[in-house]
Amino acid sequence: MRLIYLLLSLLIFSTLGAQHADIHGMVTDENGEPLIGVTVQIKNSVVGDQTDLDGHYDIEAPTGRIRLLFSYVGYGDVDTTLTVALEETKIELNVSMQPFTFRGPQVVVIGRRAVGQAQALKIQQSSPQQVSILHAEVFNKYPDVSLAETVQRMPGVTISRRQGEAEFVQVRGIPKELTIISLNGQRLPSLRAEADRATSLDLIQTNLIEEVYVHKTRTASMDADAIGGSIDFRIRQPEDKLELLLQGGLGSNFQDSDLRMVNRGVQQLGGFINSELSEEKVIALAAGSYFRNGRNNDERLTERGFTGTEGDAVFRYRPTDTDRLAEKIGAIGSIELRPSIYNSLRLTYNFSRSNDEFVQRQATFDLDRNRELRETTNWQETRSINLVTLEVENNFDRLKLDYALSFARSAEDIDDRTRFRYEKAVDDFSSIGDNPSATSSATDSELELRRFAFEKLNLTENIAIGGANLTFFTSELQSSFLKAGIRYRIKDRRFGAFADVLQVEPGTSRIQAGSFGLEGQGIGSEAVRNLNLSIDGLADTDPFEREGAYESEEEILGGYLEYRANWSSKFSSSVGLRYEGTELEYRSLNNTDSILLNYGNLFPSLNLTYRVDKQRQLRLAYYEAIARPAYAQLFPTDQIQSGNRTILRGNAAGTPVSSRNFDLAYERYGRRDGLFSLAGYVKLLDDPFVREARYEELADAPFLVTTVVNAKSAIIAGFEIGIYQNFGFVGPALRHFNVNATYNFNRSNVESNDPDQDGLPVAGSPRQSGNLSIVYNNPNQRLTFVLAANYRDRTLVRLQDGAPIFQENVLNLDISADINLFKDISLYGRLNNLTNPVIREFRDGEPGKGIPYSSQQYGSWAVVGLRWRPESKQQQGGLFPTED
Repeated sequence: MRLIYLLLSLLIFSTLGAQHADIHGMVTDENGEPLIGVTVQIKNSVVGDQTDLDGHYDIEAPTGRIRLLFSYVGYGDVDTTLTVALEETKIELNVSMQPFTFRGPQVVVIGRRAVGQAQALKIQQSSPQQVSILHAEVFNKYPDVSLAETVQRMPGVTISRRQGEAEFVQVRGIPKELTIISLNGQRLPSLRAEADRATSLDLIQTNLIEEVYVHKTRTASMDADAIGGSIDFRIRQPEDKLELLLQGGLGSNFQDSDLRMVNRGVQQLGGFINSELSEEKVIALAAGSYFRNGRNNDERLTERGFTGTEGDAVFRYRPTDTDRLAEKIGAIGSIELRPSIYNSLRLTYNFSRSNDEFVQRQATFDLDRNRELRETTNWQETRSINLVTLEVENNFDRLKLDYALSFARSAEDIDDRTRFRYEKAVDDFSSIGDNPSATSSATDSELELRRFAFEKLNLTENIAIGGANLTFFTSELQSSFLKAGIRYRIKDRRFGAFADVLQVEPGTSRIQAGSFGLEGQGIGSEAVRNLNLSIDGLADTDPFEREGAYESEEEILGGYLEYRANWSSKFSSSVGLRYEGTELEYRSLNNTDSILLNYGNLFPSLNLTYRVDKQRQLRLAYYEAIARPAYAQLFPTDQIQSGNRTILRGNAAGTPVSSRNFDLAYERYGRRDGLFSLAGYVKLLDDPFVREARYEELADAPFLVTTVVNAKSAIIAGFEIGIYQNFGFVGPALRHFNVNATYNFNRSNVESNDPDQDGLPVAGSPRQSGNLSIVYNNPNQRLTFVLAANYRDRTLVRLQDGAPIFQENVLNLDISADINLFKDISLYGRLNNLTNPVIREFRDGEPGKGIPYSSQQYGSWAVVGLRWRPESKQQQGGLFPTED
């Protein structure tokens, strides 16, 4: 680590000869005639050229952002900024200059130097691997709030939801634990105690992000734990222009409940500003977002086959009604220093915080024990992420050195969860029917408070990363290079939780049939104190001092060597080898239990690209990858979630999953920056994770105990289709219509240790998924309208008592509209989850034929707001390049 700091101090302000990209083009006058002797210069450098007799110029520039100045006597200067990607070795930029008048110059850039999504597609086309890139220019039109909702618009990507909001992401239907999530190339920590290999994306707001990269295949320079793929979110970057946006909206959720307490309102605020603080030397950006959403959801669970019942007979109904008030805050600050065009330093800070308040009411009709229970649970859950990243880039002659340091800290806290359980003996359940709600009741008499529970949970996770990459260009044309790098990642986690249960004396508190008591009451409230329970000191209990608390540390040291070559105008390749050594240590905080694991792996990768012509290309890839077990899965202890009566039981015998991956893709980049892609893939997994569950008796109640074990092997094969196209090529009447459509199909098969379970699909992997978005964007009418639909096929959730539990298919529909009211002010609206599907789980069988197990519904919601975005202008004069 000290060595990296030393390198930073020695190299950051070095001004050396750079590795170059070739920028060329033609400069013409207002009549299209070539201009001779136009001066073309990279600002703040000695790099420049003059146009020849044909108006042509040719200069070499380093990768990164540069500023070009075109000047000619009698004509207005053209001052433009462009970003040169590492993959771009040749860039054509044609410019038309206008005579200078007292009104000032008119600048027209007529080249195909793309910006926004057009530039993203060009980078995607020139990438050595299969990748999908989506720019904010596109996804800002969609009715999305969180990053998970944004990324679902991309080929091969699906999402899973929690409380109706998109949270986890899957690539090609591969379980979420097998996908890497990063922010600006730096790994994000997890925010769930039970899912410490999966990253929750509901916390970071979409308007803080500029681009999304979904890598379907892996190169040697990427972390190896990417069986499913990797998703990198690029936050908004400082630009050398003044850019400003402010927006705010109000809305409502439409689902109602007889028990609802929470305000159903939706409030949204957001904005950003970036500016050049010192000409070409210091550039800064600040962005922020606020989102508040009150909602209610209804869940109905039917449990079958427990002790005392036969086969699939119902033993318990558990309808649940939940109020949730979610408040999310996000902020980004970034500053970039460019002492020269060859060197840069960027420091970025990202903060996201979510504060959720819950009131949950659950009725339990226990047919096996002849009891009706009515439970009220109140809690506040706080989650947060802090991420600091330092990125440095230095360019030498035919050599590039970049290095980065990052530190991320996440936390999840539940400090005051109270649970009140009222009971009544019942002999006859006929009045509740076969689909009772939380307001149903099997008795007309009062229920008595018999049990009080208090729970706490504290989780912190830190990830520190340091890495350096050295790129050596082996040819003067920079068509080939050798790249080597090292990366050290350390991740530590500290977890503690407890639940204390107190029996309540008869006569303490009663409620009427069909109702609930003590809603919204914490342990310090007057209503709880009046119960006269023995709770002194309970709120001050440290969960890290209780049984089951643990701390863990994982260190991964990786190194790689990669060679990329453009063998001809048609064929290029990337071949590499990566090594990762892993050390994992798990320790109990309250006894001597510990686990220490050490292992190392080699991961080869090969990516080939054949360009049929300028628009069409074929890609072939092979790579190997790994998925390490989650901490919570390994440590041999029970993590009890008494709210939904589940237990996650650790399995110290768990081993990593390894995979061999084959990919073949066809891409066609068409008119108006359109794209058609078709890809097939096969993944061969050894020791895949399987989630097994069974019922066990605990505290006079059946709990669903889940354990993650390794199966023998699995195979996942499928294909994906992606289309992004403007319809202007059909006719002028359709030039304002765009379509973004994706479809993914996969088939998986698991060879289990139990022959009776062979042939089941991989858990969490939907057979089919897709989305269709139709965008109408008419600048003349100043109107944008988006219709977006997302589909997810049935999915195996888990094995329960040896039987598969599936979730049925789900279709979501969202609508958004944006109309410009005045010069810089627009009105926008968003309608989400219009289909309001019932999300059902069933046991065994095909959809519609299996045995119903549970159902959930979350309702629709809408937001209407105003957006103010002044026209972006360059501070030093001139306009930015625009597409023709």
